[in-house]
Amino acid sequence: MVSFVDPTSALNQLQNQLTNKELPLVRSFSRTDLFVLRDEPNQKPRFTYLSIEKSTIRSIAMFVLVEPYQGLPCFQVGYAVAESYRNKGLATQTVKAAINELVHGLSIHRLSPVYLEAVVEADNTASQRVAEKT
Repeated sequence: MVSFVDPTSALNQLQNQLTNKELPLVRSFSRTDLFVLRDEPNQKPRFTYLSIEKSTIRSIAMFVLVEPYQGLPCFQVGYAVAESYRNKGLATQTVKAAINELVHGLSIHRLSPVYLEAVVEADNTASQRVAEKT
């Protein structure tokens, strides 16, 4: 199993990289404010979707490929919202859009359906609500 990176920490690191123009981002097919970054930590594919407004990352949704679940490819999902953008429904919007993008991209390569597993802290009720909605 891949150890999952704390999404809030990842958002802050990605913001620094974006500010320094170090991110090889690809624009999503469906939204002008959504970008994807693909990498392979520990030789496991990771897709990070970033909602960006005027060079500021508002939110991210990360999908890390882990061991299959019931024969399906399984992605652990984590998400974070920059503090100044919280409590506006942005996490739900970003996760839903990212799922749509991920499934679309995987279907092109005939890799769907997939199983998604939210990684949520037990005491984070806001994050639990996002997982329930998406």
